[in-house]
Amino acid sequence: MNFVKHANIDKAKWDALVEISTCPSLYLLSWYLDATCHWDAIVWGDYEAVIPLPTKRFLFFKKLYQPIFVQKSGLCCKTNKQPTLLLKEFFNSNVPRQFSSFRMHFSHELNIPKEILPKKHKIETKKNYSLDLSQDYPSLQRQFNQNRKRNLKKARELGWKTEETYNIEHAIKMYKTHQAKKQGKLTKDVFIAIESIFKECMQRKMGKLVLCKNNTGDELSYGFFVEYHKRIYYLFGAMNDEGRKHSAISLIFNDVIRNHAGGDFILDFEGGNLEGIGNYFASFNSVVEEYPCVHYP
Repeated sequence: MNFVKHANIDKAKWDALVEISTCPSLYLLSWYLDATCHWDAIVWGDYEAVIPLPTKRFLFFKKLYQPIFVQKSGLCCKTNKQPTLLLKEFFNSNVPRQFSSFRMHFSHELNIPKEILPKKHKIETKKNYSLDLSQDYPSLQRQFNQNRKRNLKKARELGWKTEETYNIEHAIKMYKTHQAKKQGKLTKDVFIAIESIFKECMQRKMGKLVLCKNNTGDELSYGFFVEYHKRIYYLFGAMNDEGRKHSAISLIFNDVIRNHAGGDFILDFEGGNLEGIGNYFASFNSVVEEYPCVHYP
């Protein structure tokens, strides 16, 4: 197990590992991490297993944190490795103790025994919602709850339409105008990150920005989705007051579901810890994926 500074990370080997790992994840790709944070890494052998270490410094303090737009990171390893043994080695090393605060989210596919953690570190369970799209669209749509069906019917009656767009600047502006204040203080780094992620994903033909308009052509809502390893990540959304009133984002989700129905896809709603948001995602008949968060304090 070796600590590797960011400048010395072999990005080609890193991404090759993610591709063949036990749980390939968009969040673990080197270019995605580069778009969201400064990070160093723990590397085992010749990139047989890795852990990204997103860090921030404040005066004399260094903290390990979970970057925005990176829901889960943690351990990534080859299928012939034993994750529990790797994590035990990591948590028993001096690395976690170098940080004044520590927060790391792991894949929902990993089980982390409490006994391998340092004494002061705690583990808690977070929620994410996902929807298996392997059924045909009529079957999936029938399982939406009644409120979601009413929203979609109302949107169609109002003549609302969706279309693909590349105008991430308009989406960010809508978010800043109608949602940012409700989310608390957001730094400009948040919006720089989403623009950077958008650019990288579109260059790789992995992303899609969907816009919902009303019958007069006014913009109501945006949803940004990225597909990786048959998983469709909902990374960013925005809506104005009219779009919120009749849940325009539901029409966007419905289109994504319809366009991928019957395939070997998972729609990852990328959230759900807040009860109201979780209930909304559940209205599409999505299921909860619980994933571990290790933190100190």
